[in-house]
Amino acid sequence: MTEDIYKWISKKYGTEPYVIREILKDETVFSFLMIWTIFEQKLFDGSFKRSSIETFIDRRLQQINVANFESIVEHFHERYQNISLYAHLKKDESYIPVDRII
Repeated sequence: MTEDIYKWISKKYGTEPYVIREILKDETVFSFLMIWTIFEQKLFDGSFKRSSIETFIDRRLQQINVANFESIVEHFHERYQNISLYAHLKKDESYIPVDRII
């Protein structure tokens, strides 16, 4: 039965069954497929379609209170305006002063 599933999936994607078998051995791929099923069920009423993404985003945007982000934005704005704090944020990379970037 499993071989039939690999054949069916491989036909859908225009590849060979052994390719599907190898892909599904990867724990990350397998975990994603398990999580996607839950995600799709909860957020898209069981069936995700490309055309439904716009409706999904519109619904989520109505639930977001932009005022909640004000303090977060202010925090990062202050950090990037302060040269020494900006240099600290960039400690593992070559530091370029903010005024030279802008």
